[in-house]
Amino acid sequence: MVIRILWGTLAAAAITLSVISSVDYGWIVGGPVIAFALLPDVALIGAFDPTRSGALRPDRVVGYNMLHLARFPVLLIAGGSLITLPVVGGAPGGAVVVGMGLAWLAHIAVDRAVGYGLRDRDGYIRSVAGTPTPGACQA
Repeated sequence: MVIRILWGTLAAAAITLSVISSVDYGWIVGGPVIAFALLPDVALIGAFDPTRSGALRPDRVVGYNMLHLARFPVLLIAGGSLITLPVVGGAPGGAVVVGMGLAWLAHIAVDRAVGYGLRDRDGYIRSVAGTPTPGACQA
């Protein structure tokens, strides 16, 4: 449960920072922020196995899991932060990259906070830190 609370705290911080950067920079950041907030679920389009309730087709699991790993948005945030450093030239485009990373990380953190983890090889959701998976049938 503590893990989920920590993910929720991270989600709140990432959402807050995404909104602040979108307000500060306008649609130049706001548009990519919206796109990257929805990005991880692109892997769900046409991915569900019609024969198994709630499971992805096994060939779509790797793509889904890759888009739901926190390391990639963290790399975007770090890269965008480096771009904005005065030593590197202080490019304002770094704010766009940071905003995209924050929005992507917020999506992942919200998923984890409500208990949705990565998918196993069979396409079913793995729970976060041993908590029951939302919507899972309890016998």
